[in-house]
Amino acid sequence: MATPDDIDRSGARIVAPIGPNLLDAPLQYILADHARQRSACAALQRFAAQRFATAAEAEEMSAYFADDLALHRRDEEESLFPALRRRARKEDGLDDTLTQLQAEHGEASAMERAIVNALRQPAEDGAVALKPATRSLMRRYVRREHRHIAVENGVVLVIAGIRLNAAELKIMSAAMKARRWAQD
Repeated sequence: MATPDDIDRSGARIVAPIGPNLLDAPLQYILADHARQRSACAALQRFAAQRFATAAEAEEMSAYFADDLALHRRDEEESLFPALRRRARKEDGLDDTLTQLQAEHGEASAMERAIVNALRQPAEDGAVALKPATRSLMRRYVRREHRHIAVENGVVLVIAGIRLNAAELKIMSAAMKARRWAQD
Protein backbone atom coordinates (compact mmCIF):
# COMPACT_ATOMS: atom_id res chain seq x y z
CA MET A 1 0.00 0.00 0.00
CA ALA A 2 1.24 3.50 -0.82
CA THR A 3 2.08 5.91 1.95
CA PRO A 4 2.06 9.72 1.82
CA ASP A 5 5.86 9.65 1.50
CA ASP A 6 5.58 7.49 -1.63
CA ILE A 7 3.56 10.13 -3.48
CA ASP A 8 5.41 12.63 -5.65
CA ARG A 9 2.94 14.27 -7.97
CA SER A 10 5.36 17.15 -8.76
CA GLY A 11 2.60 19.72 -8.80
CA ALA A 12 0.40 17.73 -11.18
CA ARG A 13 -3.26 18.59 -10.85
CA ILE A 14 -5.91 15.98 -10.22
CA VAL A 15 -8.41 17.84 -12.38
CA ALA A 16 -6.81 19.85 -15.17
CA PRO A 17 -8.44 23.16 -16.07
CA ILE A 18 -10.28 23.68 -19.34
CA GLY A 19 -9.16 26.48 -21.63
CA PRO A 20 -11.66 29.35 -21.56
CA ASN A 21 -11.89 29.40 -25.38
CA LEU A 22 -13.89 26.16 -25.25
CA LEU A 23 -16.73 28.14 -23.64
CA ASP A 24 -17.49 29.29 -27.20
CA ALA A 25 -18.63 25.70 -27.84
CA PRO A 26 -20.77 25.03 -24.74
CA LEU A 27 -21.68 21.41 -25.49
CA GLN A 28 -18.02 20.56 -26.01
CA TYR A 29 -17.16 22.43 -22.81
CA ILE A 30 -19.68 20.34 -20.85
CA LEU A 31 -18.27 17.18 -22.44
CA ALA A 32 -14.75 18.25 -21.42
CA ASP A 33 -16.05 18.96 -17.92
CA HIS A 34 -17.38 15.40 -17.79
CA ALA A 35 -13.85 14.17 -18.55
CA ARG A 36 -12.69 16.26 -15.60
CA GLN A 37 -15.34 14.63 -13.42
CA ARG A 38 -13.97 11.24 -14.43
CA SER A 39 -10.50 12.40 -13.36
CA ALA A 40 -11.91 13.44 -9.99
CA CYS A 41 -13.61 10.05 -9.70
CA ALA A 42 -10.35 8.26 -10.49
CA ALA A 43 -8.67 10.23 -7.71
CA LEU A 44 -11.45 9.31 -5.26
CA GLN A 45 -11.03 5.65 -6.17
CA ARG A 46 -7.31 5.94 -5.56
CA PHE A 47 -7.87 7.71 -2.22
CA ALA A 48 -10.27 4.97 -1.14
CA ALA A 49 -7.83 2.22 -2.15
CA GLN A 50 -4.81 3.77 -0.44
CA ARG A 51 -6.86 4.94 2.57
CA PHE A 52 -5.61 8.52 2.49
CA ALA A 53 -5.26 11.63 0.40
CA THR A 54 -2.26 13.90 0.64
CA ALA A 55 -3.06 17.25 2.21
CA ALA A 56 -2.59 18.96 -1.17
CA GLU A 57 -4.88 16.45 -2.91
CA ALA A 58 -7.52 16.86 -0.24
CA GLU A 59 -7.39 20.62 -0.62
CA GLU A 60 -7.56 20.46 -4.43
CA MET A 61 -10.47 18.03 -4.38
CA SER A 62 -12.39 20.13 -1.88
CA ALA A 63 -11.94 23.22 -4.04
CA TYR A 64 -12.95 21.30 -7.17
CA PHE A 65 -16.21 20.17 -5.58
CA ALA A 66 -16.99 23.62 -4.17
CA ASP A 67 -16.09 25.67 -7.22
CA ASP A 68 -15.73 23.87 -10.54
CA LEU A 69 -18.33 21.17 -10.07
CA ALA A 70 -20.83 23.67 -8.69
CA LEU A 71 -20.40 25.78 -11.86
CA HIS A 72 -20.77 22.70 -14.04
CA ARG A 73 -24.07 21.82 -12.41
CA ARG A 74 -25.31 25.37 -12.86
CA ASP A 75 -24.36 25.16 -16.54
CA GLU A 76 -26.53 22.09 -16.90
CA GLU A 77 -29.43 23.11 -14.68
CA GLU A 78 -29.67 26.77 -15.69
CA SER A 79 -28.67 26.58 -19.35
CA LEU A 80 -28.52 23.12 -20.93
CA PHE A 81 -31.54 21.44 -19.34
CA PRO A 82 -33.94 24.41 -19.83
CA ALA A 83 -32.85 24.82 -23.46
CA LEU A 84 -33.43 21.13 -24.07
CA ARG A 85 -36.84 21.22 -22.39
CA ARG A 86 -37.80 23.97 -24.84
CA ARG A 87 -36.35 22.34 -27.96
CA ALA A 88 -36.57 18.58 -27.47
CA ARG A 89 -39.36 16.74 -29.20
CA LYS A 90 -41.75 14.44 -27.43
CA GLU A 91 -40.22 11.41 -29.15
CA ASP A 92 -36.85 12.33 -27.61
CA GLY A 93 -38.29 11.28 -24.24
CA LEU A 94 -36.00 13.69 -22.40
CA ASP A 95 -38.32 15.20 -19.81
CA ASP A 96 -38.12 12.28 -17.36
CA THR A 97 -34.39 11.89 -18.01
CA LEU A 98 -33.68 15.55 -17.25
CA THR A 99 -35.83 15.42 -14.12
CA GLN A 100 -33.93 12.34 -12.94
CA LEU A 101 -30.54 13.87 -13.71
CA GLN A 102 -31.41 17.02 -11.80
CA ALA A 103 -32.52 14.93 -8.80
CA GLU A 104 -29.24 13.02 -9.01
CA HIS A 105 -27.37 16.34 -8.88
CA GLY A 106 -28.94 17.00 -5.50
CA GLU A 107 -28.11 13.52 -4.22
CA ALA A 108 -24.52 13.81 -5.49
CA SER A 109 -24.14 17.23 -3.84
CA ALA A 110 -25.02 15.71 -0.47
CA MET A 111 -22.44 12.96 -0.98
CA GLU A 112 -19.85 15.53 -2.05
CA ARG A 113 -20.42 17.57 1.10
CA ALA A 114 -19.72 14.47 3.21
CA ILE A 115 -16.60 13.69 1.17
CA VAL A 116 -15.34 17.27 1.49
CA ASN A 117 -15.94 17.19 5.25
CA ALA A 118 -13.79 14.05 5.44
CA LEU A 119 -11.09 15.58 3.25
CA ARG A 120 -10.99 18.70 5.43
CA GLN A 121 -10.02 16.73 8.53
CA PRO A 122 -6.62 17.69 9.94
CA ALA A 123 -3.72 16.14 8.08
CA GLU A 124 -1.11 14.13 9.91
CA ASP A 125 2.30 13.59 8.34
CA GLY A 126 1.09 15.33 5.18
CA ALA A 127 -1.98 13.15 4.66
CA VAL A 128 -5.65 12.99 5.55
CA ALA A 129 -6.53 9.49 6.76
CA LEU A 130 -9.84 8.20 5.41
CA LYS A 131 -12.15 6.14 7.57
CA PRO A 132 -13.81 3.00 6.14
CA ALA A 133 -17.19 4.76 5.91
CA THR A 134 -15.64 7.60 3.89
CA ARG A 135 -13.90 5.18 1.55
CA SER A 136 -17.18 3.32 1.02
CA LEU A 137 -18.95 6.61 0.31
CA MET A 138 -16.28 7.54 -2.22
CA ARG A 139 -16.73 4.24 -4.05
CA ARG A 140 -20.54 4.62 -4.13
CA TYR A 141 -20.20 8.18 -5.35
CA VAL A 142 -17.86 7.13 -8.18
CA ARG A 143 -20.25 4.39 -9.35
CA ARG A 144 -23.17 6.82 -9.38
CA GLU A 145 -21.20 9.52 -11.20
CA HIS A 146 -19.97 7.14 -13.90
CA ARG A 147 -23.56 6.14 -14.68
CA HIS A 148 -24.76 9.75 -14.49
CA ILE A 149 -22.05 11.00 -16.85
CA ALA A 150 -22.77 8.15 -19.28
CA VAL A 151 -26.41 9.24 -19.54
CA GLU A 152 -25.48 12.89 -19.96
CA ASN A 153 -22.85 12.12 -22.63
CA GLY A 154 -24.69 9.35 -24.44
CA VAL A 155 -28.21 10.77 -24.39
CA VAL A 156 -28.48 14.40 -23.31
CA LEU A 157 -25.51 15.88 -25.16
CA VAL A 158 -26.26 13.86 -28.29
CA ILE A 159 -29.83 15.17 -28.43
CA ALA A 160 -28.64 18.68 -27.52
CA GLY A 161 -26.28 18.58 -30.50
CA ILE A 162 -29.22 17.79 -32.75
CA ARG A 163 -31.91 20.04 -31.24
CA LEU A 164 -30.14 23.21 -30.11
CA ASN A 165 -29.52 25.80 -32.80
CA ALA A 166 -26.65 28.27 -33.09
CA ALA A 167 -28.57 31.08 -31.35
CA GLU A 168 -29.37 28.86 -28.35
CA LEU A 169 -25.79 27.69 -28.12
CA LYS A 170 -24.61 31.30 -28.21
CA ILE A 171 -26.95 32.14 -25.33
CA MET A 172 -25.65 29.12 -23.40
CA SER A 173 -22.08 30.18 -24.07
CA ALA A 174 -22.71 33.72 -22.83
CA ALA A 175 -24.38 32.45 -19.64
CA MET A 176 -21.54 30.01 -18.94
CA LYS A 177 -18.96 32.77 -19.43
CA ALA A 178 -20.90 35.13 -17.17
CA ARG A 179 -20.99 32.51 -14.41
CA ARG A 180 -17.23 32.14 -14.52
CA TRP A 181 -16.44 35.83 -14.78
CA ALA A 182 -18.80 36.54 -11.88
CA GLN A 183 -16.54 34.21 -9.83
CA ASP A 184 -13.44 36.35 -10.47
